[in-house]
Amino acid sequence: MSHIRSITTRQSILDAAVTEFFAHGYKGASVRDICARAGASSNAITYHFGSKESVYREILDRFAALLLEQTRSALSGELRSQEEFEIRLEMFLAQLLETYLSNREIVLIAIREFEQLLPESDDSAIREMVGVSLCLSSFVQKAKDQGFVREDIEASIVAGTLMDRLTNQARFAHTHERFFNVTSLDPEYRAYWVRASLGLVLEGMKPRADPQNKGRKDKTMHIEHTIEINAPVDLVWSKISNLADIQNWTKAVKESHFHTEITRGIGAGRTCDVPGFGKLVENVLEWDEGKSFRLSLEGLPFFIKQASGGWRLEEPGPNRTRGTTSIDLQTRFWPLGALMEKFALAPQFHKTIKGAQREFKAYVEGSAEVPKTAPAQHPRAVA
Repeated sequence: MSHIRSITTRQSILDAAVTEFFAHGYKGASVRDICARAGASSNAITYHFGSKESVYREILDRFAALLLEQTRSALSGELRSQEEFEIRLEMFLAQLLETYLSNREIVLIAIREFEQLLPESDDSAIREMVGVSLCLSSFVQKAKDQGFVREDIEASIVAGTLMDRLTNQARFAHTHERFFNVTSLDPEYRAYWVRASLGLVLEGMKPRADPQNKGRKDKTMHIEHTIEINAPVDLVWSKISNLADIQNWTKAVKESHFHTEITRGIGAGRTCDVPGFGKLVENVLEWDEGKSFRLSLEGLPFFIKQASGGWRLEEPGPNRTRGTTSIDLQTRFWPLGALMEKFALAPQFHKTIKGAQREFKAYVEGSAEVPKTAPAQHPRAVA
């Protein structure tokens, strides 16, 4: 029992010390305050660690060892294909960013340690953290040696760029939330940020075109579905053209708002919070009042080069509207994009479009003063 209590006290001291070191720095944090925060006696640090410096070093050593273990686990071993290289790199970045954010105070303590590194200080933890960047550099170099990365790319610069990006996401998470209304503390935005950042880096790292890559062009996928709505076309248009209203009629969008002063026609734009994708930024490309519109889509996975989608309305008869939803996706990073299109994107978008159309039909018919051929299936969304 006493052994368990000793372990608990030791961990409580470490947790309390992180808070004190983060708030006051190494010099400003006192043994008395650390022990008080931990609910331990004033001599507990001496008993369990020997000194305040030992507590400080153990915090950094533990964190550095965790990072290095995760990195080696994710990036070691052979690379069998370019697709494997890209997928493993994305998984590594996502895992490391999550670890950084879960230990944000320690990350900021470590950054301060980097900035104030003294010649006589124990730099073992810092060396292990540098080892993370070296492992990443080796991983990129391995991909380069196998032809998955351009020959003129410097692996260490790529690693440094990615590590800087990750560190700053953790360092400025609350700043981003306050001034830009986005933060990597949000899991959905975090996933989007990793995809977008990796896509930016990979686009510059891809091998230049050569005869062997002939025919491996970006591919466009077109998806289209039509639904009959028992309501006048004018009413349907008034609902579908109110762009920010999308959150009220489909579960596919958690929240939406205009990010432009213009709210109708070309120049209008909305941002949608879409579970599973994160923040999608949409801007009007085409607008035919009363008939159709088309939006650009930004924020999709990195292997999607560009995308657009929209609605087109027709009037087949009185109090009836035929609505057609279409989406065009151009994928890249052959064959990864082609595989994702066939086995992930196409099935998901077919399902999402059909579901959204049914929800919109219920939403419109619930507000239309016309005979209904069937009851609304989603009373939650009925106006």
